[in-house]
Amino acid sequence: MKINLNEKERQYILDMLEEKFYTTENMEELQIITSLKQILQANTESWLSELSTASQQEKNNE
Repeated sequence: MKINLNEKERQYILDMLEEKFYTTENMEELQIITSLKQILQANTESWLSELSTASQQEKNNE
């Protein structure tokens, strides 16, 4: 399943997860939070990679 988040939404969720990470003592919650953060950060990395590729292609076309 893929959900499209804009940068503001993604950052809001990351901030919430970060806050929860430091306030919970439940190991299961910590594992879930870590997994969700990795997913959100991986999506960002692939998005940035796509932007970088597109930018490079534009430079090559000029």
